[in-house]
Amino acid sequence: MKRWAGPAWLLGGIALGAVVTPLIAGLIVLPFGIGRSTVLLDRLPTNLLGRSILGPASPHFVADSRPRWGSNSYLEFYPAPVPAGSTLCRVSVHTVFLGGEDLPARIDVISRYGLASNSPGACAELRDFGGLFEIAGVGEPGDAVGPLIQAVEEARSDNAHFGVECRHRAPGPCDGIRALRALDLSHTGSIEALRYETVGDRTVMTHRHALHWKGDRTRPPFIAVTVRSERTTRDGRYLVQDVRIESLGGVDLDLDG
Repeated sequence: MKRWAGPAWLLGGIALGAVVTPLIAGLIVLPFGIGRSTVLLDRLPTNLLGRSILGPASPHFVADSRPRWGSNSYLEFYPAPVPAGSTLCRVSVHTVFLGGEDLPARIDVISRYGLASNSPGACAELRDFGGLFEIAGVGEPGDAVGPLIQAVEEARSDNAHFGVECRHRAPGPCDGIRALRALDLSHTGSIEALRYETVGDRTVMTHRHALHWKGDRTRPPFIAVTVRSERTTRDGRYLVQDVRIESLGGVDLDLDG
């Protein structure tokens, strides 16, 4: 039995060196040059790659944008999503912009959001990082999505007590309530707060949502939804005043397709 101990240890050392040596090399090389064609860049685990570029104080990353990299001059790292109210999950996206010879030229950190499902631990399970969206302007993030979520729910339950204006290029009128019922908010590309101010015991808001056409995120958003609403400080409920739905870029609202 003893005569096999030496070769076993030798083979184990070779195997360990084959794994550890590239990782050590990567930790030294990657902060100074992260060429996208390198084998290390393709094979390093997400968290190890992120920390080698952003430093050991960076958060634990659960995913990155390498599968969607293509010709992009940046690489994104995503820590685990955390709840942002009852309707949203927030992700602090770390973006590394590449300069000459694929050197890190700038690092940005920005909050992006995804819709939270009703299941327990929904944010911890969220992994559709390519479907995250940004919220621009002032105000609470939950107020950016809450009024439109409520408007869609009320339209689907035939309980909408607000006006809906609908504009598209198709012949004939556009049915606003029908268009509102058909919206899929998981296709949200961005949200902008056009108005957000406190008037007495009310918060008066106007938000503009840009939605991707049938969820195609390779193209610019083609549906714009503007929602005017109020929220009372007494009970926190939303009162939707009116909704306007518009097709952009010459796209007709094909509600059946």
